[in-house]
Amino acid sequence: LGWNADTYDTLFIIKNRDNTEKWFWVDGLRGYNKYISSDDTTAETTDANVISVSGTTITLGSTLSSDNYVVECHRAGDAGGAENTDGSTTTTVSANTTTGFSIMTFTTSATASGFTYGHGLGVALDFLTVKDLTNVGGWWTWHNKLSADEYLRLETSGAIYTDGGSAVWDNAIPTSSVFSSQEGGAWLASDAAHVAYGWAAVEGYSAFGVLEGNASTDGTVISTGVKATSLWYKDIDNSGSWWATTDQQSPYNVGGGVMWYDSTTEESTISYVDLLSNGAKLRTATDPNNARTYVYGMWGTPTVDKSETPAKAR
Repeated sequence: LGWNADTYDTLFIIKNRDNTEKWFWVDGLRGYNKYISSDDTTAETTDANVISVSGTTITLGSTLSSDNYVVECHRAGDAGGAENTDGSTTTTVSANTTTGFSIMTFTTSATASGFTYGHGLGVALDFLTVKDLTNVGGWWTWHNKLSADEYLRLETSGAIYTDGGSAVWDNAIPTSSVFSSQEGGAWLASDAAHVAYGWAAVEGYSAFGVLEGNASTDGTVISTGVKATSLWYKDIDNSGSWWATTDQQSPYNVGGGVMWYDSTTEESTISYVDLLSNGAKLRTATDPNNARTYVYGMWGTPTVDKSETPAKAR
């Protein structure tokens, strides 16, 4: 790893590429011996054999199969985080303002009134997902395309939800300091530990937006000024479309190997998307992979360096 994961809380998103197996979301703020799965609603599981961390060396453990894996790494802030009282509910926050990524943990109260939670980034969130660690519960998810009464669920293939949406986010989109929710309902269960992961776009490094498919193999280009290393995209028009994710490590084609955050399925060999020097391009005429409205998130390296010299494509 390019940084010390004992010094900086790191989120590891791990998936078996060869065979059916759950996703493992492990982060340093909760402890590297615990995981949750984006394909499931189950509570947090304690398991020290998913990964072990020793400085810059990350070792995959015996819980995982003897297969090929992808491991995506997001660096947050200093290990252990810090207490944040920007919101009405105190959070423990590990925030990296350089990369626009924050891990937040908090415990809900027993009331259904509106609450706010500090995220520590100093700019408004563009993508947020919240998971109950104590109970069975969904991954309540918001994207900058959505309004204050809409949400997605990371563990399902559903389109935009509005039922209860005004309560999920308490009719307020995230600000530069907090996000909002009501507690005690079907969304943020009362008296329960939760984790939230929040991202804010950083020019040249990450981007979150919306695109319209064109049902053509000469597909829609997402031009972001980012040489994409990792990309996810999700159809928001219809149910039944999974959270597709691809990365530069695919053996089939740049961005050719696709998996789905909400599915245990192994990596697909179908080339749905190209990762480009300045973004990404959908490349299939099939529905639902390039024929609807999609939200997306992307991370990578700048197209232009600090001297404003265009970076060379590779």
